[in-house]
Amino acid sequence: SFMSTSITTSKLSQSCYNILLLGAPGVGKGTYGKLLSKTINAKIMESGGLCRAAMATDAHIRDIVTNGTLLEDDKIFSMVEKYLHSNHCSEDKRSVLFDGFPRNIQQAQFFHASPLGKEYPLNLAIHFDLPRNILTRKALGRRVCSNRRCEAIYNLADINEGDMIMPSMRPTKKSGFCDECDAPLLQRGDDTEKAVQQRLDLFYALNDPLLDFYDKQNILIKYQIKKGVEDFPDILSKIESALLPK
Repeated sequence: SFMSTSITTSKLSQSCYNILLLGAPGVGKGTYGKLLSKTINAKIMESGGLCRAAMATDAHIRDIVTNGTLLEDDKIFSMVEKYLHSNHCSEDKRSVLFDGFPRNIQQAQFFHASPLGKEYPLNLAIHFDLPRNILTRKALGRRVCSNRRCEAIYNLADINEGDMIMPSMRPTKKSGFCDECDAPLLQRGDDTEKAVQQRLDLFYALNDPLLDFYDKQNILIKYQIKKGVEDFPDILSKIESALLPK
């Protein structure tokens, strides 16, 4: 798998940075985050993970999340505060990749103006960008192994438009069946055309103001994805040239 490709350590691993990862569902943000965390030796502060950890100890948060309601900003903010302080005070203090926070302009402005945001300012925000029609095709092409113990993920979408070339990740042995365990592949219930468009509408409504905000602060890199994982070395060099002293 691509994760085992030899990953060279970046000079960025010698200092501590706070980097915000932005990108629509299906753009590969999670994958780039994992690769980046290995190369620059960073922790990933993922808002979903913070919520799940808090649910284990806080019944109020558990109720809200179980009911499918979004957590109030102050709840999220206090989780972030705990996370950043504990990283800062640990033996294993490292760079932090912010994933899912700030998720809207209100959170961004609040964090930026707060003592916490002054103590742990964002050094960089990187937006992984793909055109909406491609994001739609990738979401509709996604298939998941029906075997609960496997859950391997595939993608039938074969993207070849101009300089954007992303070959499909379809099963190689038998169409419609998992390469790993031979179970049939399914489309997730929330991967319908309507649901995908609703997710993207919500994403753009929250994300566009964030891009303006970080652009005005001169810390935004807009990165146009062309090939998927193979873009990573170029992504890394853009981040290095933004953060390392000239």
